[in-house]
Amino acid sequence: MNNRERQPISDRIQSKIVKINGCHVWSGHRHIDGYGLIRISKKSRLVHRVAYSMYIGPTMGMQVLHRCDNPPCCNPDHLFLGTHLDNKKDMISKNRHAKGEKIGKLRQVDVINLRLLGQDQIRVLSYKELGQMFNICEGQVTKIINRTQWKHI
Repeated sequence: MNNRERQPISDRIQSKIVKINGCHVWSGHRHIDGYGLIRISKKSRLVHRVAYSMYIGPTMGMQVLHRCDNPPCCNPDHLFLGTHLDNKKDMISKNRHAKGEKIGKLRQVDVINLRLLGQDQIRVLSYKELGQMFNICEGQVTKIINRTQWKHI
């Protein structure tokens, strides 16, 4: 164990925090998604989860969510517990979820054309044929035409 690991975890966290606009931004190593990482007992841990446990209490298997939507922030005042569903709802309410061209193969223009071709009045191709044309499955064609996918267009 090196000298760094012998320091109290709270001191290690405090030494890597930069306070910006109320956030306690982790300046150490980060996960690819931007969340701070700290090594404890030879295992990488998410800093915001460690901070929540230290300053507020146990997470009880729940997810630790950010009010500030700043992944490297570990300010306990910005953190709260929630379920996976709470996290998804929070993400959607703040328009941070992947949608449209960020996911899948289609572009907005493809969706518009697919919906035009899929209209009952002019449809000459089956949903299966439309799927083949746009390189997607028949089920996705149905969801796009019925607006359960790509709702924002």
